[in-house]
Amino acid sequence: MSDLILNDKKKVERLLGMSSGYVSNFSDRTFREFIAEAVGLNIEDPKYNNETNSKARRLRMFWQVESNAVVGKLLLELIEHVRSEDSYRWEQALGDECIAIAKRLLAGATVSELDAIKPNRKGEGFEMLAREVHQAIQNNNLREGLDRLHTFLTAYVRTLAQNHGINIEEKTLNAIFAEYVKTISAKGKLQSAMSEQVMKMSITALDKFNHVRNNQSLAHPNEVLNHEEALLIFNYVAATVRFLGTLEE
Repeated sequence: MSDLILNDKKKVERLLGMSSGYVSNFSDRTFREFIAEAVGLNIEDPKYNNETNSKARRLRMFWQVESNAVVGKLLLELIEHVRSEDSYRWEQALGDECIAIAKRLLAGATVSELDAIKPNRKGEGFEMLAREVHQAIQNNNLREGLDRLHTFLTAYVRTLAQNHGINIEEKTLNAIFAEYVKTISAKGKLQSAMSEQVMKMSITALDKFNHVRNNQSLAHPNEVLNHEEALLIFNYVAATVRFLGTLEE
């Protein structure tokens, strides 16, 4: 459930012209397609059902049901739509207020370990890749950035493994990480059984990340994972990279 307060809702509804039951200049079809593209959710899902099922009422239910991250992301996309595609309705001062509302919702739903995403070896390509991941986070385009994050993590883990003399040729990300965990455990780098277990669990998690990259990211023409789960993956990967960085210092 989002933290949109009544006064915020009034401002957003005014910008989107929702008093008549419509939302901006959307038809039912374009509204459904817009929300699916923006946040990966189906606005016609029964959880958004209401008395009349008008677009405005469904959007109000969306605000009630979904998290700050999802609502904030969608609001920014809707605001930009009004500015660029429904400009007769655009009011700069009101638009700025609505942007501030959306950013407030997003402020508590960001990747907390952003600074950990940095190359662990020199190379222009690796540095560019890290910048692309940062850009996806800063622009809140996490769904679109999943492929870049996977590529970054693969390069990062391959470098770690090579530094420990591990053969990485023709091996998947999770297979390389499994050998890395075995190696650092044997070298006594992990001080607790729990830390070792968490690292072993990460082997399975990275295998699942391979699936996300291949089937739920923009690496291929896929239906992209929703924003909320993309945020979870970004935070998990960033926290893991931060921990691995401290191990190797």
